[in-house]
Amino acid sequence: MKWWIFLFSISIIFSGCAKGSEEVNMEDIRKPAVAGSWYPGDKDSLTSMIKTFMDEASVDKIDGRIFGLIAPHAGYVYSGPVAAYSFKALMQNADEYRGNTVILIGFAHRPPNWGGISVWAKGAWETPLGKTKVNEELAQKIIDYAPQMIQYRKDVHTGEHSLEIELPFLQYALNNDFTLVPIAFSHQTGAEIETLTNALLSANIDWSKTILVVSTDMSHYLPYDRAVATDQKTLEFVLADDVNGLIGYLQSGVGAFCGWAGVLTAMTVMPKVGASKIKLLKYANSGDTQPSTASHGVVGYCAVAFIEGNGDAENSSSGSDSADKSKTEEAVPGTDEYSLTKEQKLYLLKLARRTIEELVQN
Repeated sequence: MKWWIFLFSISIIFSGCAKGSEEVNMEDIRKPAVAGSWYPGDKDSLTSMIKTFMDEASVDKIDGRIFGLIAPHAGYVYSGPVAAYSFKALMQNADEYRGNTVILIGFAHRPPNWGGISVWAKGAWETPLGKTKVNEELAQKIIDYAPQMIQYRKDVHTGEHSLEIELPFLQYALNNDFTLVPIAFSHQTGAEIETLTNALLSANIDWSKTILVVSTDMSHYLPYDRAVATDQKTLEFVLADDVNGLIGYLQSGVGAFCGWAGVLTAMTVMPKVGASKIKLLKYANSGDTQPSTASHGVVGYCAVAFIEGNGDAENSSSGSDSADKSKTEEAVPGTDEYSLTKEQKLYLLKLARRTIEELVQN
């Protein structure tokens, strides 16, 4: 009978090794940077706040698969009521999205002295609601497309809130049953946008099991009425999937997305992978969610879904506190290799430089 004992011992050893191989290296766990300030730092308070936002968000059930979302990234007391609309759209059909991979795109508000795109390629991201594992295989595929431009650089994510702020909502909506590919633009230049767009289109991603989430706010610190008008026009270009029109509007110095690179990437990628319908779920600004702050200028927030459909852009009947909802008919021309014009890349480079200069000055 000793041989049974031997085999049993060997099986325990090998099962222990297998279990150990699945453990995440502590150095590759991205710890929360803004828990306790931008959102509650303990599990119970955070869960309660998100539940309240979700309960108050009135979202019609989406007919068709959601391929992508846009959600705001301010402190929860400001943008949480709007962000809830994006993630409630997922939660209403959570069984379809559990087990999926979420590609989460944001940008560095304090960019390092390096121009490129950082993909957090290993380990997990942690919030008070738990750890979410990184889809390391997909992350590496994206990096491999252009390893000089796309790299695993932790410094781009250090202290950054634009990705982290979305994760508790995703964990709540999908019961933390998904994997993550966190991506941050460092400077949001045209070259970065082109590179990530083509990387996503070249990675053989199974979009029936993948969701793209873009983190961005809209206009910043404008008077309430001007902010509404500006954001309304910006959303018209998004809902029409008019990339060229949106870039032109940004170039005019009026329209604004702080995370313009992620928005332009989504607007280009989504129709190519089957999301031919764009729906505004909610628009509001900080003057709506925190009226006492409106005298100092407001920040705009939107919740938008990219949905499989018949190609007709549409708007939510409950979508806006402040903005009329309309659209244009222009669309992004379909090409195998996406590229911006020389003029567009030059403008986006100037916009990136101006943004960095403003950060340094302020």
